[in-house]
Amino acid sequence: TSLESIPENLFAGVNGSAAWMFYETFSGCTSLESIPENLFAGVSGSADDMFNVTFGGCTSLESIPENLFAGVSGSADYMFYSTFRNCTGLRGYIPYNTFPGSDVLDVSTMEYTFYNTTLDETCPADMYQYITGFESNWSGKVSCTPCPDTHPNSVAGKNSTINQCYTSCTTACEQPTCPD
Repeated sequence: TSLESIPENLFAGVNGSAAWMFYETFSGCTSLESIPENLFAGVSGSADDMFNVTFGGCTSLESIPENLFAGVSGSADYMFYSTFRNCTGLRGYIPYNTFPGSDVLDVSTMEYTFYNTTLDETCPADMYQYITGFESNWSGKVSCTPCPDTHPNSVAGKNSTINQCYTSCTTACEQPTCPD
């Protein structure tokens, strides 16, 4: 309960198979306030419950970093099940690049991921919603991405898909390109 920080890239590039890979790794770390970017970047393997409740009950966590699970590959029946469950201190939105691509994820992998958190249900005015298809599993919490620089008049709440997005602007504008 007194753990306050985690070293960057601690688990980056881990490869293997384990029945409970990263299951409850930091669960109940009530003093943990932040998570470094790329903590699990490039992890690959197979597990029954990979990342299940990894940060569950970390009530002092304030935000989710970008690229936390970037490049994760492999398979798990419940890959991100309840990962941030009961992290009541979380504020803001879910960065659009937090999770790996849709080839790794499906609806069952995202069940209760953000249950009982206070994350935003709408994007701030300078961002737009990055539609992942998992919003119903995320208790209405949203993933957001910055509006393209070429469209400063963009407003929140636009639609996108996991691989292709677009922005509606408050004034006439050209179709922007998706962020990388």
